[in-house]
Amino acid sequence: METIDELLHRDKALESTWNAYLEFLEDPALTPEQADAFMTRLEQEPDAELGYCTRYLHLRTQCLLNLDRLEDAAAAWIQGRIYGAGQNGNDWDLLSWLEIDPVIKEANRKYNRRLAAPQGWDMPLIWLERGPVRGRKKDALGSGVLCKGDDAFLFRQYWFSERNLLAVRPELFDATPELVETRRKYEQDAYELRDYRAFHAVFHHPFINYFLATATPENLDIPALLRTAATVRGGDFTYKLAPTRGFGSRILFADERNVNCCANGEIPYLLHILKKCGYLDAVFRALPELPEDFPLLLMCFADSAIRRRVEDYMGIPGLAAMYDLAFAPRRLGVRDQLKLVEFGRNNPRFQELLGASLYRYGYHLYNEYTPAPDWYVQDFAHFRCAFCADALLFLVSAPETLLQLRQMLDYGPGTCFASESVISQGFRNCLAYFTRTILGFLALNNDARLSDWLRCTLENDPDDRDHKRLKTAALVTALQKLA
Repeated sequence: METIDELLHRDKALESTWNAYLEFLEDPALTPEQADAFMTRLEQEPDAELGYCTRYLHLRTQCLLNLDRLEDAAAAWIQGRIYGAGQNGNDWDLLSWLEIDPVIKEANRKYNRRLAAPQGWDMPLIWLERGPVRGRKKDALGSGVLCKGDDAFLFRQYWFSERNLLAVRPELFDATPELVETRRKYEQDAYELRDYRAFHAVFHHPFINYFLATATPENLDIPALLRTAATVRGGDFTYKLAPTRGFGSRILFADERNVNCCANGEIPYLLHILKKCGYLDAVFRALPELPEDFPLLLMCFADSAIRRRVEDYMGIPGLAAMYDLAFAPRRLGVRDQLKLVEFGRNNPRFQELLGASLYRYGYHLYNEYTPAPDWYVQDFAHFRCAFCADALLFLVSAPETLLQLRQMLDYGPGTCFASESVISQGFRNCLAYFTRTILGFLALNNDARLSDWLRCTLENDPDDRDHKRLKTAALVTALQKLA
């Protein structure tokens, strides 16, 4: 059994650390006083808030209720709502017990009353277009059914659970004041931060939930917020490497899963919210205080003006045009693939920054279960179907700039991403993009390892639809000619 000092010296960015804390706090032999002493010390430690999306704050509330510290218990409960406690695991028995407690019920009532979260048609839009309905669809305002081809406003709302586009007849949309106003805000980037508050926390990164629940124009500090976004620990993308596909393969490498793992993919959504609230210029003004790779996140927006601003800021001629190509929502031909390879080859510092950016924010991955960046947001629609995994082509001449590529080369032909849970699905879905990059590197350098990699990747599975779609064999041939 670990001592309290040993527990508190664990790495708080790891899921295993918070699991150990929860196990310690749920020990039936632990008195409420001992639990309180431990949690008091924990919250004085750096990075204590990393676990606030776990059920830690629920246990904190329970402990304080048991100590009859009712005001503190109410505060801990509301803290849990603000940060998003319990999103990463089920705790129904404890939640049921807490929610019937009169102290918690009163705290909820007061919090809901002062929250002023938008509801109904007042919620911000994350998608808006006008065009023909693509199939038979119910009018969202309840006025019958729209048929395929009917003219309509098609839209999605922030934190609304419906992923499909809602549809409303134009005349009804224009006659609904809330929809007219939210359209104006959407098109003019005129939302307010309070418009993005929600009764239930939306994100897995607790600092984003806290920001949206508490930020006002008066206390807003965008440089500090973005420094947190660029440096907060936890939230990395988890994966395992194996020598062959399928369950039961021996594991070559397994990372330690972060608490709030994969949550770094939510940072572009935060940037989207700042943009929609009119703070894009403030974001650009903050860039000199941020890591050198951070501006590349802004290239995720499907906005040529933003991409040109990033190009000017970074001083890399042609960057915007190359991102227009790399992030085009289509499959690239070999000629276009070669343009990305050559651009990367001619800009080695850009390759280093891109490798750091992809590793941290994972926007080259495609996980249909956890969209990141969220392609249900119109700004990021091009991230669906792994279209943006073509960014890996920039790294064909420098695979050492991205850890997973370097590891795959080191472990040898046939290395792939092992089956785990849906949180690492993005790596498995994009395996062909990773192997295409490695094959391209070996071809470009006339590397003797190419024949073994080709045999394991293409010759053993000549009907591989992924590599046919990506034109891997043709790219390898073209790069051999360049070599």
